[in-house]
Amino acid sequence: MVVLIGAYVASLFLVERGEEGYHTFWDGWLYTVATLLPVVALAVRARVDRALRTVWALLALGLLATWLADLAYTYHDVNLDDIPIPGLSDVLYLAAYPFWISGIVLLALRSIGDEYRSTLLDSVVTGFTVGAIASATWLDPLMVTAAEDGQVALSLAFACCDLLMVVVSVVALTPGVRRATPAGVAVLLAAAWFGLGDILYLNLVTRDAYHDGTWVDATWAIAVAIFGLAGWLRSTPSGPPSPPAVGLGRTPAIAALASLALLVVATWHRVAGLAVGLAAAALALALIRVLWTVRVLRRINEGYQQARTDDLTGLGNRRHFLERVDRLGTSGGPLTVLVIDLDGFKEVNDSLGHPVGDQLLVEVGRRFQGACTDRWVLARLGGDEFGLVAAAGEREATEVAHQLLATLDGAIELDGIPVRVSASIGISTSPSGTFRRADLIRTADVAMYEAKRTGAGATAYRPELDPRGLDRLALVDDLCRAIEERSFRMAYQPILRAADLEVESVELLLRWDHPRRGALAPGEFLVVARQAGLIPQITRMVVDQGLADLAPLWRTGARVGLNVNISADDLVDDSFADHVLSALERHGAAPERLTVEITETELASDLQRARRTLERLRAVGVQVSIDDFGVGYSSLSQLLGLPIDQVKIDREFLAALERDQRAQAIVRSTVELGRTLGLVVVAEGVESPASLAIVQRAGVDLVQGFLLELPAPIGSLASTLGRRAVRAGALDPVRLR
Repeated sequence: MVVLIGAYVASLFLVERGEEGYHTFWDGWLYTVATLLPVVALAVRARVDRALRTVWALLALGLLATWLADLAYTYHDVNLDDIPIPGLSDVLYLAAYPFWISGIVLLALRSIGDEYRSTLLDSVVTGFTVGAIASATWLDPLMVTAAEDGQVALSLAFACCDLLMVVVSVVALTPGVRRATPAGVAVLLAAAWFGLGDILYLNLVTRDAYHDGTWVDATWAIAVAIFGLAGWLRSTPSGPPSPPAVGLGRTPAIAALASLALLVVATWHRVAGLAVGLAAAALALALIRVLWTVRVLRRINEGYQQARTDDLTGLGNRRHFLERVDRLGTSGGPLTVLVIDLDGFKEVNDSLGHPVGDQLLVEVGRRFQGACTDRWVLARLGGDEFGLVAAAGEREATEVAHQLLATLDGAIELDGIPVRVSASIGISTSPSGTFRRADLIRTADVAMYEAKRTGAGATAYRPELDPRGLDRLALVDDLCRAIEERSFRMAYQPILRAADLEVESVELLLRWDHPRRGALAPGEFLVVARQAGLIPQITRMVVDQGLADLAPLWRTGARVGLNVNISADDLVDDSFADHVLSALERHGAAPERLTVEITETELASDLQRARRTLERLRAVGVQVSIDDFGVGYSSLSQLLGLPIDQVKIDREFLAALERDQRAQAIVRSTVELGRTLGLVVVAEGVESPASLAIVQRAGVDLVQGFLLELPAPIGSLASTLGRRAVRAGALDPVRLR
């Protein structure tokens, strides 16, 4: 294809032609054969490219029409003395344009997407305006000549069709320029090249200066070749779509103004009727485009509001909240954010179901909204968390917080069921000129957790509440790395039989030597781990490591047990029991050698799910111990319903044994309760000989404390097993180092 068309173009400059300038072989047969190959190329592309089959088929039909026109022209040249004007070839040439324009429009739609359908209207507006201006300034004089000369009339028709095709190509494909494809660019170039050839031809014809076989004929051959090459180029967009043009684009807006100007000029001066008609049509279409734009803007505004509205409560969502925080933060005055978290919502949601939980959130949102003035922006941040922001000081924010808390006094009736919830509110104020959104919301969150911890209801942020607030995220990242690398240190504290002080089991205590901050107490990093949702990962690691450490001792015949602390986060994880059983099997450990310890307060957070997890563990032999017994304020009826093997008297009572008769009475009653229920009673926190003697006389089963044994690495444990940890009557304990 390229070779043949190249040969034809070269012949225009190298081959001698007669007086008429037309050479039957070069301008007739060779040109006809060369222009048939692009038709074949596009037809093949239409067959293999299913996505754009219609596009390539239309472009191929357009080229086929021009090829048939060339064939008819050659036939007339060979067989007739005078080629008829207009003739069959001219009709076929004109028939190509509807196919080409339709193909270009479809290709543009494919490139720019459905959201750019308005671009087609823009192209028509622009095309009508260009046509009106061209008719008034350039085509009107030619039309007088065209009325007397058929060849000029045909040339003028070709030029107008080319102009329309180029305008449609440029305007329709421009919005998708960031997704422009090589095939689309080639089609655009082919359309422009056809237009160039026809305009040059028109100018020559009007001066009666055109002859066949000149360099002007090369423009059409090159245009056909570019069309054919488009069939072999990539047509899939490679870049992201351009943002949609919502309003009337710059090009059609200028075109509409130009049409208006043309109509104004027509009121004083004579302007061709065609020009006036095209300008009026352009203005009418521009008005339609404006009406369409208004409709789109209305739809966009609705979408904008929906994207910033919480579907459940009808309040603003997190995105809306953050935008308002940013907007108010630029005012220069003080700015206060409240973060509100509902207490007790999880229990309502789990026990009564999500539909009732949703009703509760709607009702709470309604009550909060009623308690706020218009200057406060209320939003649901997600789950059972709400946010409030206003350009106000801390004093006003504190008053609003207590008003919100007051709305939750008393029961809320949902489907005839009274439920009670409260809230914890954190308050953070940014002084004038110091606004930083991330710090403001983070500190409000810290204050909210402090309010939840203390039960204060509402707490204003103070730096002492968050001494390491700025590097909390770094600590979370370090925790994740420590879990992955298992860089924690495990210490084991023996639990002894009270009667003979032999080692019965060991409690695994977690330690962390931070690479930069040094040794951290569990309270320093476990709180952060819980807030970051890392507790289940830490517990699984601890269980696995503890079983791995004691497995060698068990293989030597040692019967020491392993106690591991777990949390409420583990008990509500349905896969936790499966992990424990898998770890026991992996390390070849008997389930009865493992005891999981859980505090009363942790159990009370979700008693039903905790019971299911504990029952699964106990069913295979894992022991269950209630840690810190006596300080959780749980009812005995709740404990009776749990699968418990052991209770550990909290160290708070042990510390008061020597001076407080009531503490001794609690220990004795706990031992009696344990015997009645068949539970093992452990005295935790034995730190003096007197307290050891008291709990031994009270009849506790097991004792644990710094007086007896210190926590130590697993390597120091083996030397104490199989012999007495403290000899009878002596208070010089063998300490594990």
